[in-house]
Amino acid sequence: MGKLLTVVSALALMLVFAESLLLATLWAQGRLNRDIVNEIREILRHPNEVAVVAASAKTDGPQKPTVTLEEVLRDRSLRVLQISEREREYLRLQALVTDSRTAALKDRELVTRERDEFAKSGMSAIRLNLRPRSLPTLWRWRWSVGRGLWVCWTNC
Repeated sequence: MGKLLTVVSALALMLVFAESLLLATLWAQGRLNRDIVNEIREILRHPNEVAVVAASAKTDGPQKPTVTLEEVLRDRSLRVLQISEREREYLRLQALVTDSRTAALKDRELVTRERDEFAKSGMSAIRLNLRPRSLPTLWRWRWSVGRGLWVCWTNC
């Protein structure tokens, strides 16, 4: 009998601990607040009134809001205006994209043309100025620069 009483009391303590943990979790999440606790108290104090309210809610059914024809027409016209505004915005954006694309293509053609002109005329002038140097002349150049002399001894 003593062991049975110990098991039952341990289970009761675990149940109380689990319920308090659940209430603390609900309170931390915001699902349980002072207003809800007051509603629960009222339900526990007056259970007969709650049963009457629940029965009347079942018989009445959900109330559907009435919408007039004028409200429906106004909403439709607003939606049509929003669609036309979206179409105008789409056309503006499409024109901007097309303009930027044509500008980018023109810039690309300009760069290609200038690159080709440089390849024809500029590279020949650069090639004339570049002469291959031998290893000893490079060594002399480095040696003279190392001493602070900016003199090219050969091939300059």
